[in-house]
Amino acid sequence: MTMPLYETITRAIKERIDCGELAPGSRVPSVSELRSQYGVSHITAMRVYKELLAMNCIRGKRGSGYVVAPGGSGGSIFFGRIGNFLRPLRPTSPDDNYFNIINYAVQDECCRLHLDLLTSHTVLPLSYPPYGGDALQAVAAAMLRMTPEVDGFLVDERIPDEVLQPLLPRIPKPIVVVNRNSKLPLPSVTQPNREGMLAILKAASKFEYRNYIFCEMSNGSANEAERKGAFQEYIRQNRLSPEQLRLIENCHTMPSETLFRKTDECINSFAPRGGKNLIVCSTDHLGRRIADHILRKYGSFRKTGVVSFNGFDLAMRSPRLATVKTNPVQLAVLAVRKLHSLLTVAEPREHCNITTEVNFTLGETL
Repeated sequence: MTMPLYETITRAIKERIDCGELAPGSRVPSVSELRSQYGVSHITAMRVYKELLAMNCIRGKRGSGYVVAPGGSGGSIFFGRIGNFLRPLRPTSPDDNYFNIINYAVQDECCRLHLDLLTSHTVLPLSYPPYGGDALQAVAAAMLRMTPEVDGFLVDERIPDEVLQPLLPRIPKPIVVVNRNSKLPLPSVTQPNREGMLAILKAASKFEYRNYIFCEMSNGSANEAERKGAFQEYIRQNRLSPEQLRLIENCHTMPSETLFRKTDECINSFAPRGGKNLIVCSTDHLGRRIADHILRKYGSFRKTGVVSFNGFDLAMRSPRLATVKTNPVQLAVLAVRKLHSLLTVAEPREHCNITTEVNFTLGETL
């Protein structure tokens, strides 16, 4: 397959930078020079600049057009290589391929930005929780060993702050946490946990739900903790009484028959109050189990609705769950772009959390 002309020109200029023919700070060929030398259009010449800017080979300089970035071809990107500490791909599932999609999208965006991924074998246990402290310490040791070889790191949500904190003084390179809001002075990219939960509850209020049952997996997930916190925030702000609320915890270890019995007990306890009940589930896995039970037991969702979070494939089965559909592709792209921006602009380490957009779908259970 023939290489596009803009890519041929981009490679030729980058080779001149890499070999030192074009030194840092020196002017790169102008638009008119590129058009004259290669017989290309203005649009093609500007595409060359766009590619070189994305690779941090060049920078704009007022009055001089474009010049070679400090540090040669990488600016502050010296290796063009990212330490990838995300859990590895696993066999595809008919229900949940969320992190597989993140992995694919990370690879795609890194390729687009001309960044290589260096993955450590130590991340394998992250796919099979629970894992012990030895596995996390192996991850920490691998990050330290990899530090001289990479420009920065993408870190899995399952590597906790307690592991990352002692590494920060020893790793002077950018780190972005993926799919978990870190409390450390690090950027993170997450699902819209708070915003999504508030969107669910505001929509539910329009359907005149009066009683609320919150069902949580209680498996230590930071995302689920944020969703529960947003639920409690909504309850406080709207001054709902304890008589309107029920909580079912530890659902991840609860047999289905126990979960269904507790759900029915909560629904029956609201009978004297009257009004519609809303079961708020912290994940689609939990929402699927409860929605199927409600349909079997009560025949419809007219009196008791179910909402959940994630928008996994299992949420789309009949009856379709009312759910916040998360966007793993957007999350991955945001994480890579945030890391890339930290590699090109010197910034102090500080906490910030970037979230994907909220996409709440009503489904059939609300």
